[in-house]
Amino acid sequence: MSSSLFLRTALAAIGLALLIVLAAAATAQWQFRAIATQTDARALASAQSAQAALLAQRLARLRELTDVLTGDAHFTSYMAQALSGAGDGDVVDTVSIHDQLEQRRAALHIDSAALVDGAGRVVVAVGAGLLGSKDLSTTALVVQANKSAGPVDGIVEIGGRVLWASISALRAGESDAKLMTAFVIDDAMLKEIARPSHADAALLATTNTQRRVVATSLVGAAIAPLQMAIDSQTTAVLAAATNTSNAALAWELGGGSWSARPMAVTGSDAFLLVTLVSPAGAADAWPAIVRPLAILTAALLACTIGALVFFQRSFAAPLANLTMLSERAVKGDYDMVYRGRQKGSVGRLGGVFNHLLNDLRRYRAAPGGPRRRSTDRK
Repeated sequence: MSSSLFLRTALAAIGLALLIVLAAAATAQWQFRAIATQTDARALASAQSAQAALLAQRLARLRELTDVLTGDAHFTSYMAQALSGAGDGDVVDTVSIHDQLEQRRAALHIDSAALVDGAGRVVVAVGAGLLGSKDLSTTALVVQANKSAGPVDGIVEIGGRVLWASISALRAGESDAKLMTAFVIDDAMLKEIARPSHADAALLATTNTQRRVVATSLVGAAIAPLQMAIDSQTTAVLAAATNTSNAALAWELGGGSWSARPMAVTGSDAFLLVTLVSPAGAADAWPAIVRPLAILTAALLACTIGALVFFQRSFAAPLANLTMLSERAVKGDYDMVYRGRQKGSVGRLGGVFNHLLNDLRRYRAAPGGPRRRSTDRK
């Protein structure tokens, strides 16, 4: 009976503990998803802010370098003189212009530079971005520069390359020529921008008919699904780029659900920068859930074991002892004493049992009292 009672109690306690653990696990799962979502949202917002700041720094750097070149009196005077063909009749000294332009480009770490005349024709171009360009008169940035008194900058696509370009007039002589400097926007540049933000990035070229991935920091199997995701959610991409609610898009890229948020790029309406956060929020949030859940489980098990030990010592064992003594008393054996040290109900019950045994012993010892049942049975 004792073991049966203890077993039932142990099973009930363990079952209750398991129910509590299951309830805690369900709550933890709900919290896990909420924390993962919040983590991804914070990571996405932080990454987008960081990438926007890095792009702004690149643009500011390009402006500074352009100002350095156009503010160099020796350089601009040399360019203006070579452009006017001084000393060589009507022949433009393109060799000298090329040498000076290449020297300055390499020294200032500019990807590409070009000298453009007043009609928008390229006189000399150096660097991979503008090399081979002949006529930029219809390029939106050049058209804007011809109408503006100051420098202009923005993103342009020239000869299949996307450039972050800055155009400023030469500050020498009466020449209407302009100096164009540019950084090439390619996968390498996007990786440099994405790396400090601990996220990925993609630059999209948007037209009336398509949304094309120009460059991205993604590698491997995630690149092709990126274009497919953009093609399937064109409207959502454009809406999110102008939305101030910070809503994120969910894209399946390379076997995982990525959070994406597009934003318009300063200096161009035809390009969008998409910040991409991999499904790492769940991994980051998991430790925040596992530790308290493990602590709760360990605490519940410890409390359950402690409660069982307490129950065994305080109730189960004394009751088993009283049961055994009661069975002996029923058989007529009164020469025993319950020696429990418990207090409370069990202790009082043991005291009452001992008092009854004393009464039975006195009754049996009295003259004419009954003999033991074992003797009677004989």
